[in-house]
Amino acid sequence: MKPITSAEISALARFVANAQLSYHEENKAHFLRETRRLAARFATELTLGPSQFDLRVNSGGIAGSGDVTLHADHLYVSLNAEIDFGRGRAFMFRGCRSRQDYTGLGNRWALWYDIGRDFSGVVNAMRVAMNEAAAVSCPPVA
Repeated sequence: MKPITSAEISALARFVANAQLSYHEENKAHFLRETRRLAARFATELTLGPSQFDLRVNSGGIAGSGDVTLHADHLYVSLNAEIDFGRGRAFMFRGCRSRQDYTGLGNRWALWYDIGRDFSGVVNAMRVAMNEAAAVSCPPVA
């Protein structure tokens, strides 16, 4: 998989903000393909080695965007385009206690717009969530 560039990240953010993803197979396929590349870039920026995270693609049904999940030992990122807080489409990330932890710590949200505008800020917010989760003194989920 070819790494996603900064220009492609900005283009993806604009695409997600404006594209019809549900009931449009071609747009949805583009979204999932490019979002998978974005998740891999997040892993690189967070210095996660290939064995330190799982990357999953769920195309979902015709009525939704589908999602790409980046799941590491202390970070869970769900990239989809179904939530809109009135300011634009958003995606969720949170700290977690293991790769078997699917509920994790508190949800945090980032706007797709922010990825194109301030990619490093979004990565830093993920890093904070990951570091906070690593410092939690409760046992990992088995």
